[in-house]
Amino acid sequence: MRGAEKAVRPAREAVTVAKATGKRSLVSTCLYQLAEVQLMSYQLGPAMGSAKEALDKFREGGDKAGEAGAIILIAETHYAGGKHDKAEETVKEGIDLAAECGDQRKESYGKALLQQIQDSRRAQQEAAQAARPAMMPMHMLPPQAGGPSPETPAAGSSAVVESKQVGLDPNMVSATVQEMAKQAIGVDDELFLDSALMDSGMDSLTAVSFRNGLQQQLGVKLPSSLMFDYPTMKEVSNRIVELSLLDGSWPKMTQTCM
Repeated sequence: MRGAEKAVRPAREAVTVAKATGKRSLVSTCLYQLAEVQLMSYQLGPAMGSAKEALDKFREGGDKAGEAGAIILIAETHYAGGKHDKAEETVKEGIDLAAECGDQRKESYGKALLQQIQDSRRAQQEAAQAARPAMMPMHMLPPQAGGPSPETPAAGSSAVVESKQVGLDPNMVSATVQEMAKQAIGVDDELFLDSALMDSGMDSLTAVSFRNGLQQQLGVKLPSSLMFDYPTMKEVSNRIVELSLLDGSWPKMTQTCM
């Protein structure tokens, strides 16, 4: 979390300075930016609080575009916390308000988030359905008392099952990180492995979806401060491989018959 705190601290200080000026528009903008940084560092509670405070300030000042942005940011925070229904309900409100005040950029941003929320919910539902146990076939039923087990090796043969813990393949991880980064940023051109992702066009929405997508695709739990502690694709890839080795949840099964 060290990298995340380095990013949050100046944003928090900017809010303090803005409040000292008494300028509502400056305060609301700084609060919004603080909420974005907190969301990107996965500090969801503080992010929600800052976004709601920014929303109140935008409303007090009659800034409809700012209000729409704050509502969409609140929806992002709900989504990052896995609250799909609340996120969808909130982002639709933000999209309608952005359209009402003619802010096409925020309207497009909100629609992209809405699509991502719906896709994520659909993927979760499909995964849950696939995980449901199917009816067990007859040959997998436990043997009756006193009867031979179908798993017992035949006479004259032996089966050796070896479980060896291995990590994820570095080349596969690197290719996955590159592809998902391109999808998140929305580019077709190759991204340099040593380039900082934030400098390549990644923002709060894409950073959260990028991290969550990598977790789901590669099956490894990633730190909330990933994008701050490991800013390049090369560093992200190396860290994922390291975590997969520490986790030890990728068994390699080999079987030999004599």
